[in-house]
Amino acid sequence: IPIGLPQRARPGDRGVTTHALAAGFAALGLAGTVEAHGSLAILTVSNATSIAAARNADLRASAVALAARHGYAALALELAPNAADDRAPLPGS
Repeated sequence: IPIGLPQRARPGDRGVTTHALAAGFAALGLAGTVEAHGSLAILTVSNATSIAAARNADLRASAVALAARHGYAALALELAPNAADDRAPLPGS
């Protein structure tokens, strides 16, 4: 008797690269960079359009669902409006 069991990626075994996940987020309107730390995906967005889009709760829920489909347990969304200049300020600046 065949039994259908859902398969999930093993911890640490990501079936998709962060580049593919970033492309999925960009398709949702959240363009940015993705880092993986274990079962946590971190999406950093720095452009004004994506930061504005991140205010939409339904869009954030879709992003969390996308990360889960790719085998991640959680998604952190980091808003970095000044990411182009991530250097520490000089004293007196």
